[in-house]
Amino acid sequence: MTPIAYNEAAARQDPAVRLSSAFIAAASEVRPLLIGQYPHWRDIPRIMTHGEAFDSRMAAMSAGMKARVDFKKVFAKFAKARLAAFEPAYANSELFRYLKRVEEKLSLAVEWHHKSGIGIGKLLELNIGARWDDKAAVMRYSVPMFYGFAESADWAYNAKEDLEACLDAGADFVDLLLPPLGDMLARNMAMPEIPGGAGAITACEALEIAKRKIAGVSNLALQFAGAEIRRTTGHWGQLIGADGRIRAHAEWVMRFVAESGDGVIVQAPYMGAPLVFQFPKSISRFEPVVEVFVDSSEALRNVTVDSRFPENAVVTALTLGYQRPYMPGACWRVDFVVSNTTSRGLAWVGAADGNVVYYGR
Repeated sequence: MTPIAYNEAAARQDPAVRLSSAFIAAASEVRPLLIGQYPHWRDIPRIMTHGEAFDSRMAAMSAGMKARVDFKKVFAKFAKARLAAFEPAYANSELFRYLKRVEEKLSLAVEWHHKSGIGIGKLLELNIGARWDDKAAVMRYSVPMFYGFAESADWAYNAKEDLEACLDAGADFVDLLLPPLGDMLARNMAMPEIPGGAGAITACEALEIAKRKIAGVSNLALQFAGAEIRRTTGHWGQLIGADGRIRAHAEWVMRFVAESGDGVIVQAPYMGAPLVFQFPKSISRFEPVVEVFVDSSEALRNVTVDSRFPENAVVTALTLGYQRPYMPGACWRVDFVVSNTTSRGLAWVGAADGNVVYYGR
């Protein structure tokens, strides 16, 4: 693998990179309109959290409710009536994607995911997103994310009439959301600069932003629970520079957790405003991480000066949390590849002292 030459100015103007920030801003702006119709996402008829929908299906199966429903036939009739203004884009046995063009290269996407192959069947999830001309430039939100909740939601159905009602409830939500979302997204994509971005920040700088954003958002007693770098959209090589600062197509994700297991995620992107998502109890609980940790800049510097670090290695991921059994305490996990080879490696950096205590190739 040869590193891609990075041009920050070009990356910031790349529509594929801008798509994420433009979509997030549009989704935030349209929220008051959604709340006016559905004060909470749970007010959408018949929708449930994924766990609730799963339990509902299990209860129906235990009760012997085995009515056969021809999903494809029902969905085809529904699509003809409610999705006539959309262009069919992709379909298989479980995923049905429809597009609505906003501009020449910009489209909104509606994806119906029929979860029929997971043992219990008869679950339906709706995701809304945006796509740029390059198929790699994709944004996708579950319904709760438009309300600031990082979770998935499903409809569960048993009979044909249930399915029809679920599909119509989702279509009503789409009809309300998409017109203003498309207008705002197109406007944001046309802006010379999408406002509110944090720029090339380190982990410590992202943490300070996150702490300001969560103030007053939740009444939970939140503790910091780790960080990672994620790609937004666009392909511009590694997500972080040698100085430990994110690049234009990346964002810091900061996690905060309460004793109950509920918590908050803050996304601090290079481009566009920070975003706060609440999340319910996780299957695997996040552990609090001491805030006095070595910054991403120091963590990378400590790894790259290590004599065992390959000279032509490229860092591909950076995550702060727990990596037991490799380290007993919190640490930075540094993933890398070696250019022009198939070699990959990991390094673990002590979060408290910065020592590279384990290294593997």
